[in-house]
Amino acid sequence: MLTGSFEAVLRYQWLNSDRRGVNLADVIRSAPAGGTMNRFTEWYAGLNWYLRGNDLKLQLGGINGETSETVTGNPAQAKTVGVRSQMQMQF
Repeated sequence: MLTGSFEAVLRYQWLNSDRRGVNLADVIRSAPAGGTMNRFTEWYAGLNWYLRGNDLKLQLGGINGETSETVTGNPAQAKTVGVRSQMQMQF
């Protein structure tokens, strides 16, 4: 039997580097490099399970990220899809 409370999470991130460049591996942990691009977008959907409020919680979700457009303006794209999990304990 599961105890504790649950919370659904949805997050959207967007970045325009203004031609400075961003690498997919720099903004998403363990993602492939994918080259230096100008724009980044990410969707995350998951669930937080609060076992003891914020003192003990488990987070699990799916992530879909993409970089696009080279810093010189040429069309290009790098994508990644994965699962992210985290357990947090405060004491």
